[in-house]
Amino acid sequence: MVSYLVENDIEKLLAQATGRLDHRSVALNVACEYERIPRWLPDAVDPSRVFGLEINRDLVAQDPNIKYCDVDRDRFPFPDDGFDLIVSLFGVEHFQTDNVFHEAHRTLISGGRFVFLVPNVLYPAFAINSLMGRRFAAFFYRRVMRSPYKPHETFYRFNRLGTIRSVAKRAGFSKTDITFFGPANILLYVHRFPFLKRVVTVVERVLTNRVLFRFKPYILAVFEK
Repeated sequence: MVSYLVENDIEKLLAQATGRLDHRSVALNVACEYERIPRWLPDAVDPSRVFGLEINRDLVAQDPNIKYCDVDRDRFPFPDDGFDLIVSLFGVEHFQTDNVFHEAHRTLISGGRFVFLVPNVLYPAFAINSLMGRRFAAFFYRRVMRSPYKPHETFYRFNRLGTIRSVAKRAGFSKTDITFFGPANILLYVHRFPFLKRVVTVVERVLTNRVLFRFKPYILAVFEK
């Protein structure tokens, strides 16, 4: 199923996408960085049953529940059929292979969900970033947003409707729900420019229809095993 809407609250959408979780549920956060336990997970979920995967060995050393994994190549360090939920928030655009999808399918229980959030490469800002590369992103954060954040390299292999559907099928998932939405974080990128904020808001409403939705800025995908 494919849907589209105007929405700024990313955490609300993610909470809705997780399904029913309780104190027995086990979750995995892929490319978790400093937030192994997402804020939007239900309070009922036991923090000790939430794990993370990271390629940054310094983060791995700080938290025993975070395991080292190069998700482009490595087998997840977990057995088959173990997780109720696997999430990746703005991580998939940095991956070069479809290994993460096959490993997510392997390690999810039957009926478990892989929920991931990515920028849509067809949205103009992300299309420019895709064409111009990491230097453009670094310039934008440093000079325009005045942020110390240093962006990782992006590849945008799985950041459009066709490739998302295709990789879900190849990995063996039984059900796929995809939501296009915005403006969300786009407003943060232009927060210093009130006129641009108004333009972004208007454009989002123009894009919210069955013809132009493919150009909305963000994609939330839910794959069910």
